[in-house]
Amino acid sequence: MKDIMKVLTTGVSLEQEFEVKKSITAIKKLTNIEDLKPYTIHLLKTNSNQANFIASALEIICQQQEQIFNLKEKSNKKAPLMKRLKYILFGKD
Repeated sequence: MKDIMKVLTTGVSLEQEFEVKKSITAIKKLTNIEDLKPYTIHLLKTNSNQANFIASALEIICQQQEQIFNLKEKSNKKAPLMKRLKYILFGKD
């Protein structure tokens, strides 16, 4: 879980930041709204894909966390005293 938090809290690389700033500068220079439409469409599609990916990833993480919790619960339970004695004495359940 710590690795996921580290990934979520770290910033982008300098190359990625430069690309973003370069794109922002190009968009700011545009004067025609028709030129912005392809950027907007691409942004909406990308945002939708990322939201879907994040939701799916969080669902998988929650399922795995639940499985780990259930396995820990099972491993912590001890058999009743009579069952343990029967197993020791007779080798049966």
